Amino acid sequence: MRSKLYPHSDLFVEVIEDCAIVSDACTFIAEPNKFIVEAHGLNSARAEFSSDEAEIHSGNSLARFSLEYLAKFTKGAKISNKATLSFSDNHPMKLDFHTGEVVLTFVLAPRIEQED
Repeated sequence: MRSKLYPHSDLFVEVIEDCAIVSDACTFIAEPNKFIVEAHGLNSARAEFSSDEAEIHSGNSLARFSLEYLAKFTKGAKISNKATLSFSDNHPMKLDFHTGEVVLTFVLAPRIEQED
């Protein structure tokens, strides 16, 4: 099932910035009543959005994404106070910022870790 989440743009940007300090990738975890973003390196960062903080339409999904690209994409938050995230297990994520008649859309492939 594809997870669809609607966090407040400013909070989402803040989470991505925090994760970028500790790692080069973050994991999105979606559950029916919560959305978690976490990153691990020497330290870790974790943010949890409840259904009070974001509109969540989700089953269980998990995917890892590059913070380099997410940091660039979040600049779109300047035009909208709501972000729309759509992703599923190890499939590309779609990030939309809506403002009036315009929708700014980004698509990002998941980061797949290779086993040696």
